[in-house]
Amino acid sequence: MPTLPASLPVLTVMAVTPLAGALLLWLVPPLRRLHARAVGLVFSLAVLALGLWALSAFDLAQAGTVQLTDTHSWIPAIGASWALGVNGLGLSMVLLGAFVTPLVLLASWGEVPADRQGLFTGLVLTLEFFVVVIFSARDLLLFYPVLRGDAHPGVLSSAASAGRIASAPP
Repeated sequence: MPTLPASLPVLTVMAVTPLAGALLLWLVPPLRRLHARAVGLVFSLAVLALGLWALSAFDLAQAGTVQLTDTHSWIPAIGASWALGVNGLGLSMVLLGAFVTPLVLLASWGEVPADRQGLFTGLVLTLEFFVVVIFSARDLLLFYPVLRGDAHPGVLSSAASAGRIASAPP
């Protein structure tokens, strides 16, 4: 089985992958209209695969220490950085989010109206980005804005699927 390089910033790739899927759906309208479900499922399964690779690279004997770290200076003047890393609990939460996202997309397959499926899928993928970053952020100036931004895709994805629920007969 081929392995990924040890130097791969797996948490950053896990965060950027669903965001790339959401941007792809936003920027390519035919994809959003015709294949949003499939695109969302592919990107969310890619995040799950990366999460499983992260689990295999994680040293369970050192679960109390931060591992799989990736740090890049973001705003040097104030000391802010893109700093991700997980301990055992953080990795379990990231894996939970990576596992639940494809299930959410599969469960919504027939529930969200076709005209809103692109919006809903893009918002779910954006929410997955926030989940990965929230549970792996090691810098307060990264964590807090992401935590605040996390509420918006959740609320909006509920509203995107509400068309079906509101139009259902009593």
